[in-house]
Amino acid sequence: MAGLYHFGKRMTLPSSVQIKHDLRLLMLAESIKDLEQQLVGLGAPPVKATSKHPATDLPQLF
Repeated sequence: MAGLYHFGKRMTLPSSVQIKHDLRLLMLAESIKDLEQQLVGLGAPPVKATSKHPATDLPQLF
């Protein structure tokens, strides 16, 4: 795995598989927000959805 030096300490970089996974999560979250806005624009009642993911935010890339 490649490394990066930051303030004299070596930091590991994420793998390309992890980067692709994080980008897919971000793209899916954006598409869900867009679809929810379209539903509101159509006058549909808001959908109550609960996330099964333990974190409330999307994971940070670094």
